[in-house]
Amino acid sequence: MPQLPSLGEADREEMEAFLDELLLIAPILNINAFEAPTTTVHSGTELHIQGKLARANGRETAKGFVVLAGSEAVQKEAPSIPSSAKELRQHLIAQNVVVLKGDRYVFTQDYLFSSPSSAAGVVLGRSENGRLVWKNHDGKSLAELQSSDAASK
Repeated sequence: MPQLPSLGEADREEMEAFLDELLLIAPILNINAFEAPTTTVHSGTELHIQGKLARANGRETAKGFVVLAGSEAVQKEAPSIPSSAKELRQHLIAQNVVVLKGDRYVFTQDYLFSSPSSAAGVVLGRSENGRLVWKNHDGKSLAELQSSDAASK
């Protein structure tokens, strides 16, 4: 077992803050290397996300996260939206996967995203941790559902 490098308290806190930010941003950039693999996939559990002008339903699958047809996404993107989410939104618009209806976009078909965070980013038009914002009908987040599944094993 290798020994941990010795760091001062301030350096350790700075390193932990950096790691926290990295773990928050990685899923948005479709980097799943830091996510623990889930043995249970909540494909039967419908999850919801809601924003000021967005309301979407989705499911976790073995291949990614599916946003269901009829889900609504915001029209206006926040300045903080990652470029990958912005490009994906433009692609979905060009392919008529989402179409403008009134003041929001509506999914015309189910669409498979690589992660719950990329799905949340497209729906809400901003940077989001999908594991925290996608929730079941009881208000439990996807992260909580995954944690409770892991604890029960």
